Amino acid sequence: MYCPQKSKAVTIISLLSIVIGIMVIIGWVFNLPGLQAIFPQYVSMKFNTALLFILLGATLLLTQFPAKKYNTLFIIVLSSLIAFAGILSLSQDIFHFNAGIDQLAITDRLAIADKYPFPGRMAANTSACFALFGLAFLGFCTKSKSIHTLSQYALHLITAISAVAILGYLYGLSLFYNLSYVGSMAIHTAVLFFLSSITASLLHPSLGITNLFTGHLVGNKMARRIYILIIFMVLIFGSLRLQSQRFEIFSFEIGISLLALSFLLVSLGITSHTANWLNRNDLKRYEAEEEIKVMNEELEERVEERSAELINLLEKFKESESRFRAAFEFSAIGMALVSLQGNWLKVNKRFCDMVGYTEQKLLSMSFIDITHPDDIADGINLIGKAAIGESGEYHIEKRYLNKSGAVVWANVNMATVNDNSGKPLYLVSQIEDITVRKIIEDQLKKSEEKYHSLIEHASDAIYLLDYEGNFTDANESMCKMTGYTKKELLHKNIEELIDPEQLKTDPVTHGPRKLEQPIIRERRLVHKNGLIFNVEINVKMFPDNKVLVIARDITDRKKMEAELRDAEIKFRTLAEKSMVGVYISQKEKFIYVNPRFAEIFGYEPHELINTAESAVDLIISDEDKDTVRNNVQARYKGNIDIVNYEVSGKRKDGSRNRIEFYGSRVIINGEPSIIGSMLDVTERRKAEEILKRSEANLKTIMDTTDTAYALFDKGLNVMAFNQMAMKFVNSQYNYTPVKGDKLADYFPKERFPQFKVYADEVLKGKNISYEINYPQPDGSVCWFYVRLFPITNDKKEIFGLMLALSDISERKNAEENLKAAYKLVQEHINSIKDMAWKQSHLIRSPVANLIGLVALLKDDPMNTELMNFISTELERLDSVIIDMAGDASNHD
Repeated sequence: MYCPQKSKAVTIISLLSIVIGIMVIIGWVFNLPGLQAIFPQYVSMKFNTALLFILLGATLLLTQFPAKKYNTLFIIVLSSLIAFAGILSLSQDIFHFNAGIDQLAITDRLAIADKYPFPGRMAANTSACFALFGLAFLGFCTKSKSIHTLSQYALHLITAISAVAILGYLYGLSLFYNLSYVGSMAIHTAVLFFLSSITASLLHPSLGITNLFTGHLVGNKMARRIYILIIFMVLIFGSLRLQSQRFEIFSFEIGISLLALSFLLVSLGITSHTANWLNRNDLKRYEAEEEIKVMNEELEERVEERSAELINLLEKFKESESRFRAAFEFSAIGMALVSLQGNWLKVNKRFCDMVGYTEQKLLSMSFIDITHPDDIADGINLIGKAAIGESGEYHIEKRYLNKSGAVVWANVNMATVNDNSGKPLYLVSQIEDITVRKIIEDQLKKSEEKYHSLIEHASDAIYLLDYEGNFTDANESMCKMTGYTKKELLHKNIEELIDPEQLKTDPVTHGPRKLEQPIIRERRLVHKNGLIFNVEINVKMFPDNKVLVIARDITDRKKMEAELRDAEIKFRTLAEKSMVGVYISQKEKFIYVNPRFAEIFGYEPHELINTAESAVDLIISDEDKDTVRNNVQARYKGNIDIVNYEVSGKRKDGSRNRIEFYGSRVIINGEPSIIGSMLDVTERRKAEEILKRSEANLKTIMDTTDTAYALFDKGLNVMAFNQMAMKFVNSQYNYTPVKGDKLADYFPKERFPQFKVYADEVLKGKNISYEINYPQPDGSVCWFYVRLFPITNDKKEIFGLMLALSDISERKNAEENLKAAYKLVQEHINSIKDMAWKQSHLIRSPVANLIGLVALLKDDPMNTELMNFISTELERLDSVIIDMAGDASNHD
């Protein structure tokens, strides 16, 4: 059964993966680009990528639950889905086919509009990472150690791929995250892969490269220290090298030389730092060994001394036994010898005084006769144990009843006296009167109950230590703060709860100290779950081996302080590098200006700060001083908080400029102040004037042209139009157009569907032209030539379309007249062809006759009859030609 190591980091990263995946899917479903890309200037995460991240996060999260049959089955199923999706998507890029999964759930309309070859498809390196993730988890579910090792290195490969992509974004190298023309790995995709692969490798920290950084040996610690410093070194110097090359600060050769020198110097520093750290550890080990040797020698000396002391004690024991009788009789506390049956065998005078009986009377009584009824059972139990030899010494606090009936509290110490064979003979009792102490303790107990009630219900953590740092008491707030129960704390030393790194530099000082005032300081404690948090402690030493500590969790305060420092650094960094003037003023004097603010007026920053002259008089022209001063004073007095206005400024050299102020009221060190920004709008105002003139010229041209122009947005709402367009709508639609009208409201309904088809094509980037006619009330027809083309910006983004419409009625009428004339000519040509065909038959007969007669005439030139025939035929031919001329005249 699959049993990975549990880690809180895995749970956090898995939940982060699921949350980001859900956010991106919401962005795709509701078309929210901000959720798709998260970083607007970078590539968006695809829908399928977000879905697989949710599955990946669920798989990682399941590894943190107890290992059960169904749990492992779910991991295998989810891993298989991830691997299959990654391999299938990667196969599409390798084998150039479309499996239909890229837009299975969501259509990537933006990619389609941009003519992207494979809309919705995740990048090839993204597909590869998902495939490796799925295969790695499937490998971990096997029992083979070699496959586990391969799976771990698959996770390392994902870390490398995502790290390269992140470096590509950091250094602006698209090759690192854009491995093919098909798509790029998004920055948040790369970050999720990087974090997920590292946390997934922590499930098996003993495998692969992870083992190098997670061990507890000196080499592992050294690897963690050196590698992290090397990473920062490469990132920082690499970035500086790129920036110097980008801004041409150094030549290429000098840049490479400085980079190499920087690497050598920092490497020397890292080596020196690591060597010193190892030397310190070795020195501590050597000192510990020497200390152990000294302690061993001292222990041997103490053993010898104690042996000698025991011998002396044995010698003195015999002497002390002879003195016992004297001590027994004259002891300051009560003493008695008690038989194993509970009878008094011998009592001293002090005990007789305590209980009010004489010695003779007590010797005739049993201990039961003078013991408080509630304590008799305990007394019988102790004597019973002594009789069977169970223990040699006993201690009990009990109550005796004085002869007068008063209760006497006594602290009783009993010891069994045995014979040479070890058989119990009787008990020796020492009885101390503690009645007064009990009364005081009762009063003290009531006081302590009040004290404990206050401590237990205190919001701050309160605990008691002894001089060695061991817990002796702790309230509920301390338990909640550290995650331990009170029972667990009472078995711990305070050093176990302090951050080990802090202990190295700031160890705890034990033992009594003379402190007149409490110590207030900060410590870093470690929660039971391993979380480190900051506390402020108030330490008070007491002489009776007690140290009272009051601790308050200041994590939130520390966080706020850190955020405040970060905010101050960010503000100063942004202000110093900003291209906008930034200023802070108090009492009409600048207490801070950034370099850009001073540059706009021709000053150095220090020349404007805390000047004797009012800031208004220094940089504002005379005609606008009252306006600025009124705005400034209104904010100082709290009448308004935020204001924006434009005035004329005065440079150091006396020249004028136009400036625009944005400022708001704040309180700094208890003084009303103004913090704001300032823009030099001189050039912008000049550009606006030029633009106004250009717009006026363009409007004149548009209004005097004979072509109607109209602009529409993507919803075919009217954005602008010229006079000819208004004239066309008035004449053809009987409507006066207004900016913002919907074209569909007055466009002919039978023509609008076709126009909508044309408009959709134009909004995809096409240019369309066509001719259309409109019948007129007088029966004539007006023809128009229509052109439609998209309106784009510098980024080729389409945000509307333009319609150009020209009246071509005269051209159309000329074309119709030309067609009629052409038809008439064709009819004349056809009639001439018919006439020529008829006359050719009429001419052919006389011509043939003439040819034959001429041949005969050659034989007999003087034949008068032939000449008559020729003459007749010639006349016939002449008649035919005259008829042809007449026919031709009739056709004309």
